[in-house]
Amino acid sequence: MGINNKIIPLVFLNTRHASKPYPLFILFFIYFTFSVLTCQASNHIPPNSFISFYYQNGSILAHHKEMEELILKRTHSYKLEIGRKMSGLKKWHQNYHLPELGIGLSYNTLSNKEVYGEAFNTYFFINQNLLNISAWNLSYQMGIGVAYINRTFNETNNPFNQNISYPINAFLRLGFYLKYHINNSLSTQIGASLEHYSNGKTKIPNWGLNIFNYQLGISYFLSEPTNYSSKEKQNIRLNHLKIIYSWGYNEKENRNYKKFLNTSLSLSYERKIGAVNSLGLGTDLTFDEAPYEIAKNSQANSPFKEGLDLGLHLGYTQYFGNIHLVIQIGHYLFESLDVNHFYHKLGLHFKVNSFLIANLSLRTHWGKAHCIEYGLGYYFNR
Repeated sequence: MGINNKIIPLVFLNTRHASKPYPLFILFFIYFTFSVLTCQASNHIPPNSFISFYYQNGSILAHHKEMEELILKRTHSYKLEIGRKMSGLKKWHQNYHLPELGIGLSYNTLSNKEVYGEAFNTYFFINQNLLNISAWNLSYQMGIGVAYINRTFNETNNPFNQNISYPINAFLRLGFYLKYHINNSLSTQIGASLEHYSNGKTKIPNWGLNIFNYQLGISYFLSEPTNYSSKEKQNIRLNHLKIIYSWGYNEKENRNYKKFLNTSLSLSYERKIGAVNSLGLGTDLTFDEAPYEIAKNSQANSPFKEGLDLGLHLGYTQYFGNIHLVIQIGHYLFESLDVNHFYHKLGLHFKVNSFLIANLSLRTHWGKAHCIEYGLGYYFNR
């Protein structure tokens, strides 16, 4: 049955319980900008630094039919970013055609203030050049960060919000932009992006929010752009082996909102196919506490086995210095988990030193979040 917004009881639209971090966010926004301008005035700006401001106009994508009548209007978003264009001193700077790295703040209206509220985001980003023609530049941006959303699911006050159940969420964005350089310091750009909000099923319900945006922006270099030639030796090691132990928690439907432990032990072999990427294969031994608990309560002979599964995966890795973007698709062999046979991982691996690696990834089953994984492991070169 459809939802008619005109007859939603007023108790469902009560916003008194929603915290409003406007003063804190605005103060942080002002401090962020003031710090940049102060550094510029005192000549303390690092080389190749820039500041950008963007306006985005977008729409929430209704990936569930129940969302259609809740999406009242288009979204509006405002972004402030500060970053640095890589100078070329590192070999990977050259491999990526001098990318830009930085941090950003953004605010999004989320279409329906009473149900979805507003989002306040902070994120890290990388901009990579794809094509340069005279004063024109085509590039893409990948961003990852944290979002605070001030309207969440509540059985009494906000039951229609099945998308967001916890104020703190992961924030992901992918955008493509066409930039025009007015001069060496000033440029404008237009583009499109996709943004995603989710808590990785740490708390349910968790349909998440997906927003498609059109963007207009302006960027200004606070210091004169400087490029160098890398003297760093190219890493010719072609083979990598990773052993990572990860853990995380999720909630299951019809389980009284209890959190269940999920762990995995992963072994991956990677072989470089280029200067900044590799293909790999591996195996994952996983444990899910939810089927284990069901088996234990039903007095099964070996409840622990019900929570175990073994999977084989194929992977692709993109290298950004000591940060590795990892994409994997795998298949469960024993299928003891109550999920689709296939699983997927999207994550970041951080090289702490020459052998220690940290993991932050999202495990899904055909786009449906299973859990956020945190892990540590060993990294071997050959």
